[in-house]
Amino acid sequence: MTEIQKIGMFSLAKYFGIYLAILGVVLSIILIVIPTRYSTPEFILFLPGILALIGMLSGFIDAVIYNGLSVGLGGIKLDYSNGVIKKIDPLSVAKIYGLLNGVWGAVGSNVLGFILYFIAGFVAAYVMAWIYNLVSGSIGGIKINIQDNKLVGVEWVSVSKIATIFIVVGAFLVEIAIGILLLFLPQIGAISNPTLITATLIVLIASGIAVLFFALVFGFIFTAFEASFYNILSRNIDGIEVYFSNS
Repeated sequence: MTEIQKIGMFSLAKYFGIYLAILGVVLSIILIVIPTRYSTPEFILFLPGILALIGMLSGFIDAVIYNGLSVGLGGIKLDYSNGVIKKIDPLSVAKIYGLLNGVWGAVGSNVLGFILYFIAGFVAAYVMAWIYNLVSGSIGGIKINIQDNKLVGVEWVSVSKIATIFIVVGAFLVEIAIGILLLFLPQIGAISNPTLITATLIVLIASGIAVLFFALVFGFIFTAFEASFYNILSRNIDGIEVYFSNS
């Protein structure tokens, strides 16, 4: 397995800073075209800069935390060869993402907040890695281009396929959870009208189909745009620095 030993702090900060700055410009234009109570000259003017600063700080802090955790716990482990991420070690990505999530969740919170965010991040990352390994064998893994310890390109079709599956599975699980909740509510006396329950389930099924369709279509399009945007940006400012070691 190949281990991601270190992530370049300044390269990650630079990418997120520019990404959120461009997002801020787009949002400012939207606020000009579609006025709201936030469409003040000051807010529109400073929004790109504020988001750029947030992006730089969050990217830098994420890289610092990751690099520190990888020293003590080991980094994320991948089965990576010939430019393709074939497998992801679920435990390695779950413990890193869980701790990262816990740290951010503890900001302005307490120990309980850290624990809850850690558990949520750990479980989500583990499940996503497991799904990735399950489907990558049949549809192929994500293709990336690493040159001189820099992520200079991401093959947009491969990453869009995987990300769309994540989005669809997530939406499907949410619909199942809501359906189970609706079936459970009559047992505790929260809902007693069977007609209301049946109608709600029908609406849930119909909306679930619509949500899955939009998740499938727009999830693929959005992820393709993100990957293409990264590729364009990396050609002009260099890619995110990623340092590997064999384990």
